[in-house]
Amino acid sequence: RVTILIALFFALWVYAARDDLTGRAEVIDGDSITVGGTRVRLYGIDAPELDQSCNDRSGATYACGRLAKRHLEKVAKGSITCESVEMDQYGRDVSICYAGATDLGAAMVSAGWARAYLSYSLRYASAEQAARDARRGLWDGDFDDPWAFREDGVQDDLIAIAWRWVMERIF
Repeated sequence: RVTILIALFFALWVYAARDDLTGRAEVIDGDSITVGGTRVRLYGIDAPELDQSCNDRSGATYACGRLAKRHLEKVAKGSITCESVEMDQYGRDVSICYAGATDLGAAMVSAGWARAYLSYSLRYASAEQAARDARRGLWDGDFDDPWAFREDGVQDDLIAIAWRWVMERIF
């Protein structure tokens, strides 16, 4: 019993000590915001870079990075609460953020303006598949994955390739 009580106390202490951020968000791009002066990268998603262009279904080029940012500005209204998951290699807080009950990462992926970042999490994989099936956002045309765009055309990572292979055979 003592061990269980100690474990419970420790779990409650860790939960109470976590460093959640709350406040208004300044949107930097489609997957990054600033809350209370802290730069936050949204966990589990990857949106097009601000200078990234995509093609719509007719082949016309459009500024998909800017549209992704604009969509995040629409959903990140009011008070934002971010639950820290980890720090990334650039010292940014990587968090799951909410505008009320709306998970900002889920909203971006569901609308088709961000990819589920399958290398880090499967949290938004089903939302991505639904957006792809409905041809929402990026999926209504042709685009380079954000990570490939940043790497100047380097191929998708193996987890993303495997996930797509599995999803194509299931659906």
